[in-house]
Amino acid sequence: MTDGSWQRVHRLTPFLHFWTAIFAFLAVVVINLDKDTFDAAREMLGESGGYIRFILIGVGATVLVCLALWGLSMIWWRALGFRFTPEEVQTKHGIFHTQLRSARYDRIQAVDIKESVIARIFGLATVVVEVAGGLNSSLKIEFLPKKKAEEVRREVLRLKGTSAPKLVDEDDDDDGDVVIPTIPLSTTFGGAALRFGNVVAIGFLGLSLWATGLAGALPVLLGIVVALWGVIDRAFRYTARFDGTNLSISYGLADLRRQTIPVHRVHGVRVIQPWAWRLTDWWRVECSVAGYGQGDKEKPTQILPVGSYDQACHIARILTGYDLEGADPKGATAPTFVSPKRAFWASPLDRDQQAVTLIDGRAITHEGRFHREVKIVDLSHIQELTVKRGPLNQAFDLATVRFDLVPGPVDMAGKNLSTEDAYKLTDLLRARELPALH
Repeated sequence: MTDGSWQRVHRLTPFLHFWTAIFAFLAVVVINLDKDTFDAAREMLGESGGYIRFILIGVGATVLVCLALWGLSMIWWRALGFRFTPEEVQTKHGIFHTQLRSARYDRIQAVDIKESVIARIFGLATVVVEVAGGLNSSLKIEFLPKKKAEEVRREVLRLKGTSAPKLVDEDDDDDGDVVIPTIPLSTTFGGAALRFGNVVAIGFLGLSLWATGLAGALPVLLGIVVALWGVIDRAFRYTARFDGTNLSISYGLADLRRQTIPVHRVHGVRVIQPWAWRLTDWWRVECSVAGYGQGDKEKPTQILPVGSYDQACHIARILTGYDLEGADPKGATAPTFVSPKRAFWASPLDRDQQAVTLIDGRAITHEGRFHREVKIVDLSHIQELTVKRGPLNQAFDLATVRFDLVPGPVDMAGKNLSTEDAYKLTDLLRARELPALH
């Protein structure tokens, strides 16, 4: 594979790139087929004469058009490819406007495999090479037979100079400990249904049914289905393994994803318990990964979609390398700074839940009386510090210290501290040891 020659992707790749447009066209055709159309077709078939000839001509023309499109797709397919050079992996596409993308081996963070629902029908998969960078910085090799995709993934990891952990399969007793076994379906669906937005939407659906009937409630129902589908698809049959260096996760209902999170690239961890989940004691874990950016749905930031308290703590320990002393998700046990009583006017609901703990080279923030959150970051991963004092904070001699981290779901702050404590916290964090620049 490393001779530098271009390698072909699967012949069905052009079709899979345009399958949504093809599906939309077929859906329009099907929607416009009504009873009158079928009656007219039956009448034409039942009569003798020239109708049969015109029908055959139409069928023949359709076949010729399909063959012509298939032939034209051959030109585009030949312009697709990937190759390995001594320094990087490259992909190319385009006939008139050729684009070449590359990923240096020393910049690769992880190599994942994604199987979309349409690709799985044909036994194909996409190799996603995660590169340190911003939004849409990953490089994709699509589409390949599943076995070849696994071989390409291992080859990229070999060239990067790391060992390739085996992929997580249903019956695979591979290397690495199972840290989160497959999440039960009842937990997956229950966690999705009890999210705040979905609870509100379901209540609004009931109100719409009562006020306007089914016709008026259909848009609300569609929105609920789409929202639930997104949550369930990211949690369906979720499994996590840890090999001591990388956390490998596998999940997906329609699109099967197998992703690897290099633990040393994690720059912030958040453990969350939405208010409705307190009934079942479920928790969620998210993290910010250096180089992954924010808003790229292809890159994993939700590490545990729904799980028990013990599972959430276990995943947080793996991601932070910390035993969670002082970082109990249920509340601060030995805080360094807390919001004073007068902060009630700035944060009436959870004033006594807001705290900042500095311990063992880490900063930990707690917040939320009903919606609990604990966030953990290594001090060396805090990029900048900002002290904020709005009009209300100034009136009560308060300040908030914001920790600027890499882009991602984890945003941290020491909220509504006394002004004196805010500047003490800032001075302590400014004295932190920063990593050397390369």
